[in-house]
Amino acid sequence: MRVLLDESLPRRLAAQLEGVSAETVVDRGWSGLKNGELLRTAAEEFDAFLTADQSLPHQQNISSFALRIVVLAGRTNRLEDLLPLIPAALAELTRLSEGEFGVDKTESTKRRHPNKQILQKEASWSCALRARASHWSAAESRIR
Repeated sequence: MRVLLDESLPRRLAAQLEGVSAETVVDRGWSGLKNGELLRTAAEEFDAFLTADQSLPHQQNISSFALRIVVLAGRTNRLEDLLPLIPAALAELTRLSEGEFGVDKTESTKRRHPNKQILQKEASWSCALRARASHWSAAESRIR
């Protein structure tokens, strides 16, 4: 199976795809092509397309392309976050038919700030302090 990796994926990921012939959009010289044009061009030479662009299935009529498309939805697009998805992605590629897509996600695909609760508390404290400062300013101006 010939697989094309989108620009949104690290180039080093191609070497990790065992059992398939993988190339990147950059290596092919197709950088900058819009999604529709890229998919049409890729369908002429490749069997499958891997991307991290989670909006692609919503922007394109996937069934009109003779490609299997898998979206890798890792925590980030860094190689170390995508590597755990590769076995499932390869299995998904063999399961899919042309014109179908699949999404492979990690357990923690949502990008959360590690201290989100602390930030929310700080934001509410900040609002409370601004409200008190505004109240004190108003009271001070009434005294004068």
